Amino acid sequence: MLDETSPNNGSSCGMSTFPVAGIISRQPLVSLARRTPIAFAPPPVQDIRTFQALSASVDQLDESSLMPSSYKHTPDCTWYTLCLTLRPSDSGDPRYRYRVHRRELHLSLDTAESSYWLFQQNFEGLIKDANTGTLFSRPWNEEELREQVPKRRCLPRPDEPPIGHCVRRGYEDGGIVDLERWPVEHDVTFAVPAWDWKKNQKSKTTELKFPLILAKAASEVAARQPVDGNMGLNVPGARAPWENVDATDRVTIYDILRHADCVEGIEEIDGGDLVEVQFIVRLLIPTGTGHQAVGDSKTRSFLYFGKGTPCGMLLENGGLTLPTFSPAMRIFPALDDPTVFCTWDLELVSITLLEPLVDWADHEGLDENQWVKRPIRMADETYLDENANCVENKRAGIRVAFDTCSWCSTLPKRVVASIWSDWFEQDPSNLPGIDEAIWHEGPADRFSRCDILFKFVDSGGQALDLRCSARHFLSSPWSVEAGGIQSCIQTGPGNGHEVTWILGMNFFWSFMVKMETTYSGLRPVPGVHSPTVRFTPQRILCAGVPIAEPWDLPILPDLPPRLQNDLRGSDMPELHPGHSD
Repeated sequence: MLDETSPNNGSSCGMSTFPVAGIISRQPLVSLARRTPIAFAPPPVQDIRTFQALSASVDQLDESSLMPSSYKHTPDCTWYTLCLTLRPSDSGDPRYRYRVHRRELHLSLDTAESSYWLFQQNFEGLIKDANTGTLFSRPWNEEELREQVPKRRCLPRPDEPPIGHCVRRGYEDGGIVDLERWPVEHDVTFAVPAWDWKKNQKSKTTELKFPLILAKAASEVAARQPVDGNMGLNVPGARAPWENVDATDRVTIYDILRHADCVEGIEEIDGGDLVEVQFIVRLLIPTGTGHQAVGDSKTRSFLYFGKGTPCGMLLENGGLTLPTFSPAMRIFPALDDPTVFCTWDLELVSITLLEPLVDWADHEGLDENQWVKRPIRMADETYLDENANCVENKRAGIRVAFDTCSWCSTLPKRVVASIWSDWFEQDPSNLPGIDEAIWHEGPADRFSRCDILFKFVDSGGQALDLRCSARHFLSSPWSVEAGGIQSCIQTGPGNGHEVTWILGMNFFWSFMVKMETTYSGLRPVPGVHSPTVRFTPQRILCAGVPIAEPWDLPILPDLPPRLQNDLRGSDMPELHPGHSD
């Protein structure tokens, strides 16, 4: 069940920490030596005419670029979704008008998958034959419909035949769907979540044509999930399971947005020779923690297909402090096919729990008098090759993908066992099995004063240390029957050398992630293009003290990032880099 304990917002040094009065400097404030620069935007220019002129220039592109997300949940899990509202009056098929009028469909936000699809009305089950192990489809029986397949909103299948043959798509969690797609004549119109900057609230002003791609059959794992389809957000250009398709076929959300030319973060540059894609994923921990993580407030989860930073901490004088993103880290090609990029992958070298020894520990320092370090190395020193020979492991860490649709971070057994025994102080003999989440004793805020330090290496050998609060990575809103708090961490099958492991929702609760690529042709090519990821903790520090936690970072008021520099008389690339000619 949900735990109702409120998050501990940590210590705060208060507004007096910022020497904000009278500051006009465009340079970031630096608190002390060794400190991370604080991205500070000055207060607005005190001219109502300036504000009115800027407000009048907010356009549809600004609203469409920020997409507030929703969520669907079960008692012990959450799916972050993009909620699409069907516009049946624009559809040529009368069945949409009468059977799915004013329906909202929730599509999972999935950064580890490329495909976009919706469930077909009366979709069948994919069942494994007990004798042959092969899959076949059949209608669900009444008991299955009652106990295993939740009610959901589906679209009717057209009478006309689909394009080509049915294709099958399998997922790491065991989910499988059989997909078919139809020509442009069967496109459906959806209102996509957008942001009304003038009213500071969610709107439905963006309407887009989506191709009709339906799952006509699904395995039990896929069918049990309380969503109406999938919205893949892995590396642009990956269009599995479809073959011989390109952007004109619009089989991914990137294709749809590029074709509609409706967001700032996807555009053709250099006369159309290059495609530039950038977006930020921000997920807040689900409700049940004392805060409204997704709702009508300005502090919420979102996708931002734009430039700059759309959220920050508003100061009393109207100034802003912004989350500061890390340097760009170049992702790795697919582990099983180094000629393509698929998921957003880095190598994770180590994770270190930092436990404070003093009440006012410096969250930017590692002084041994203030912090106890409990590091866990990711890579094994040796591994068994395909011939069962013991081989020295020359890799710095383990390959990890950043996956918004995985409710658990999945790591090698040795790593999870160390978290279980060394960090959670649990009996090693009671370690949960494969694909079972671990848990810790004590309240949900047990690790609220602790930090976690992640060490990554990118495909170019660049190392990066990332630090965040340990609370939301190690804890969750859910308690367990045995007493204690579920941790969204589990052991996965395989060894650390041959597997792409997962950093899931709990990583996104801790960091906002910016994903970027510029490429020519159909997709980014390893050795030619370099898709990247950047990170910023969902908190802001001043002089080593947390002054802003996730719920203190609302969407920027009144104007989009594109116009905030003009409002404030500043030129901060963190706020918005401006437009190149």
